[in-house]
Amino acid sequence: AVLSGAGDNHADGSGHNGIFYARPDGRVIFLPHDMDFAFDYTRSIAANGQVATLIANPARRRQYYGHLHDIITTTYHNAYMATWTSHFATLDPSQPWATHLANITTRSNNVLSQISGGIPSVAFAITTASPLVVNTATATVNGNGWVNVREIRVLGSTEPLAVTWTGNSTWQVTVPAPPGTNPVTLEAVNFSGAVIGTGTITINNTTTVQPGGATNLVVSELMYHPADPSPAEITAGFVDSDQFEWIELQNISASVVNMTGVSFTGGINYDFASGLMLQPGARIVVARERAAFLARHPGAAASLAAGAFLNGTALGNGGENILLVGAAGATIKTFTYDDNAPWPTEADGLGFSLVLIAPATNPDHANPLNWRISTLSGGNPGITDATTFTGDPNADADRDGLTARVEYALGTSDAVFNTSGVSASIGPDDFLTVTFIRSLAADDVISEAQSSTDLANWTSDFTVTEEPFGDGTVLVTARSNTPAAARIFARVGVRPR
Repeated sequence: AVLSGAGDNHADGSGHNGIFYARPDGRVIFLPHDMDFAFDYTRSIAANGQVATLIANPARRRQYYGHLHDIITTTYHNAYMATWTSHFATLDPSQPWATHLANITTRSNNVLSQISGGIPSVAFAITTASPLVVNTATATVNGNGWVNVREIRVLGSTEPLAVTWTGNSTWQVTVPAPPGTNPVTLEAVNFSGAVIGTGTITINNTTTVQPGGATNLVVSELMYHPADPSPAEITAGFVDSDQFEWIELQNISASVVNMTGVSFTGGINYDFASGLMLQPGARIVVARERAAFLARHPGAAASLAAGAFLNGTALGNGGENILLVGAAGATIKTFTYDDNAPWPTEADGLGFSLVLIAPATNPDHANPLNWRISTLSGGNPGITDATTFTGDPNADADRDGLTARVEYALGTSDAVFNTSGVSASIGPDDFLTVTFIRSLAADDVISEAQSSTDLANWTSDFTVTEEPFGDGTVLVTARSNTPAAARIFARVGVRPR
């Protein structure tokens, strides 16, 4: 409507035709109305009093000018509109389509001049002096950018930075600063998603504090479908099991991690507090409802982050995608958990949490084989339930034929005579089934059913299901994926992870 130059729609004296809708999300939409009177190709783009009031705010003025500039440079110009005027001329040759096209060009050029006059054009550039020396894991960078800059992002990231426009053409952003001296390149993105400018600054972080990122943070535990509330919890007002949801992060690095700018944007919404420092090896828990979490896990208060899930978000009981991003919008972790195999199904309402196996190795979160259920119902927020084998792995103190590492993996003790508990059978369908008990906490070893036809070459071609006993052990049932040979041997192999 503004680009048409229609006076009865947006000009002074016709404010009754300037209709706006303020959406619940804070955006304002201009509704075109009564555009058939007094076209003027030099009319002000802020002639309507309501428009002038709206763009008195610098941020809205930049957006308004930016949208007008985008429309003109992408569609409302001679090259693009000529296709339409030519098409319409074939339908109604009596109209002066060439004149209309010329008027579009005249009006577009006039609007561009008004935009440039209101906010003079500047090239995208970083104005902060380089190198920039900081003593924290983030750095504040300033620069210039015109109305055609809609987003600013770090090179390599698809997520925009949070930009503060300090003036009509000046901006400020906060970017991650890893320890040491590192170059950071920023990209300016226009309204069409194209990169229209770049700038590079060298940032020297003189501390060992790291920004939260993909190499130092993991999602270590996830309680997506908690057990039903107890009678005491119901009496206390917690009537829905979903109130007890929580998710845990761990710093797996040897440095302090600055959580500024780290947030969950998929699955749940949550922003970690600016300036929050996570010590090496430490864990932090985000609860859906703080009161419910503390009622069930009073001992985990020290690991509980401020606040709770935002915007009414929750963890889906049937699984969903989790997205954790950093200060620059870069993806830290993204994965989709599920309540169906091969994901551990016992985490779906039976009280067990999903636990990342060997988190210090930064395993692929999207691989369900890198997850297990917690050793006990309720999970272990703020701490680990994993154990570490110590001693001679080949020792056999109780002389039962099972080495110390094997007994550790099976959840038994090398100080007590035990049998392996391993059984194997071939069903009527000729498929081999191997069962054994293993310790959930023994994350530093891998226990798996194996088969062989010659006792020399062993394979692990099995479909595995597990049933928890509730005491930290599970019954493993491994069924071969192909019919067994006429002669088949079976065993449970145990090896370091």
